[in-house]
Amino acid sequence: MRQLSLLLIMILCLSGCTLDDNENNNYEMSSQADKDNLENLKKSGVDFNKEQLVDFQISVDSENNGIKINEKMANKGYKCTLQKDYEGDRWTSECSKEIILEFDTIVNIQEEINKISEPYNGFSDGWGMIVKP
Repeated sequence: MRQLSLLLIMILCLSGCTLDDNENNNYEMSSQADKDNLENLKKSGVDFNKEQLVDFQISVDSENNGIKINEKMANKGYKCTLQKDYEGDRWTSECSKEIILEFDTIVNIQEEINKISEPYNGFSDGWGMIVKP
């Protein structure tokens, strides 16, 4: 049962915590999703007083652009991987960093990701973390 809970929290974070600056309505929904997911993490017992490893997903149109984004993110202290999406033509860069879980921090990081990745046809596509029992 605990493994199912961990998987559910990870899926909720990855599916709901996207940030799309192109449409204000999506931004508001994304912000609410971020708040909801942080609340779910808190309820699950995650310690918000210590840094947690958070994985930020970045959708990008090509492997070459993904490599460029990963280099930029690595310069900001993230550890990144890149893989081809299972469906479609896009790639996903996953950049991880230990941070204190705060709403403003999550939103600011996603905004920073969008600024870094936009010139390379990329955008923030969610975040998540593995909750350890």
